[in-house]
Amino acid sequence: MAEPEAECPDPLERIRRAERAQRLKTIYATFLAITVGQVLFGAFVFGHSQGPIRPQAAEVGAGMVATLLVSLAVAPWLAHRKRREGTVWAGSVREGSHRRPLMIYDDVAILGGEVVLYDLVERCELGADDATLHLRYLDPEHGGPVVRDLSGPPEALRRVARRAERQSDGRNPPPSSSEPDTSEIQTA
Repeated sequence: MAEPEAECPDPLERIRRAERAQRLKTIYATFLAITVGQVLFGAFVFGHSQGPIRPQAAEVGAGMVATLLVSLAVAPWLAHRKRREGTVWAGSVREGSHRRPLMIYDDVAILGGEVVLYDLVERCELGADDATLHLRYLDPEHGGPVVRDLSGPPEALRRVARRAERQSDGRNPPPSSSEPDTSEIQTA
């Protein structure tokens, strides 16, 4: 997904690379859908032209437009499948009353289109039933901490918690309880 930390220590650059990788997967899937559709239609037209009745120019034009529309209709589904490649877990979780897509990779999690770097997670607490997760992480794009309360499949929430705990390794300890946390919190 993103480059290893040794090659790219800047968190903002790592987020940009992860977002770029997601965009490239979407572009590639859209291009693939259109190309495959047009090649298949071209093969049909070629085969049809070898027969006793040649296709009219209007038929070929209408067929190309129809194939393009069908390809564009299939492209979002294919793009979604491409973005899910390489995930450890993909599905959706709830954040309040909103449903957010969650894709868990080895080095990042993508929650509703936002890239979360595991090593920037300050606090990650699972609820007693493992069906809720309190997540607090630094967001380099907005310049401050973000707090998210998620609920969903326990398996997914445990995976996020495990990866965040493993990668942060105390580099970003939560504020001590004796000192009040006065930083501005952004909720997403």
